[in-house]
Amino acid sequence: MLTFSRLVAGSVSTTQAAGLLGVDGARIRQRLAERTLYGFKLLGSEWQLPSFQFTEVGLVPNLGQVLRTLPADLHPVEVYNWLTLPEAELELEGEPVSPLDWLRTGGSPEPVLEIARQIAETV
Repeated sequence: MLTFSRLVAGSVSTTQAAGLLGVDGARIRQRLAERTLYGFKLLGSEWQLPSFQFTEVGLVPNLGQVLRTLPADLHPVEVYNWLTLPEAELELEGEPVSPLDWLRTGGSPEPVLEIARQIAETV
């Protein structure tokens, strides 16, 4: 399990995220408002965007759809754990994989979205 302090340490600022994605900071803030990028604020600070959502060439494919479906009030560690721990419903080569790994390998977003919808219904 990841601690909150490690999640913060592994996050980037809006300026850094803009550089990673080749856009300006305003676009990053817009995507945060749309919930197609994941971020959180610490008291009195700017946005923190966890690095788990970024790849070498941009964002994890289809992650924005999933983020928008998750409840907005989930704690950042809950979001991280759900995205990175294996889900029984998502299998590659007979082994359960995490939603992030599923999406990174080009899996359809539909099964991940369905799990996210179930989470939203129970919260």
